[in-house]
Amino acid sequence: MKLTLSQAAEHADIPKATLSRWVKQGKISAERAEDGTLRLDPAELDRIPDIRRSMERHTKQHSSSHEPTYETRLETRMEREMELLREIIRDKERTIEDLRVERDDWKKQAQMLVLTAGEKKEEAPRKRWWTFGH
Repeated sequence: MKLTLSQAAEHADIPKATLSRWVKQGKISAERAEDGTLRLDPAELDRIPDIRRSMERHTKQHSSSHEPTYETRLETRMEREMELLREIIRDKERTIEDLRVERDDWKKQAQMLVLTAGEKKEEAPRKRWWTFGH
C-alpha cells in the first residue's frame, strides 16, 4: 500500500514541505495518483537517513569554505552588539565622572560662600561730598 505525502512525512518525522521538495529534486521516488496527489512506496522512507547524511556533508563543505553558518553570523552580530554596549557604558562612565567633578566644584563654591557669609567686611567711613564747617 502506498502512502500519501502527509502520511509519509508523519512516518518519517519530517515536514511535508521537505519531503515534497525531495520528491521534486528526485531524491525520493513518488507516483502521481489519479486525483493528483503524490503516493510514496514505504520502502522509499528507508532512503531518508542517507539523504540527510549527504545533505549534512554538503552543508559542512560549503559552510566551511565560503558561506558563514547561522551560528557564525549570530556570534558576529552578538560580538558587535556587545562592543556597542561597552562603548555606551564607557560613555556613561565619562559622563558620570564629569558630573562628579562639576559637583565637587559647586560644593567648594558653596562652602566658600558659607564661610565668607559669616564675615562682615568693615565698611570704610563714608566720605561726604559736601563739607559744612570744615
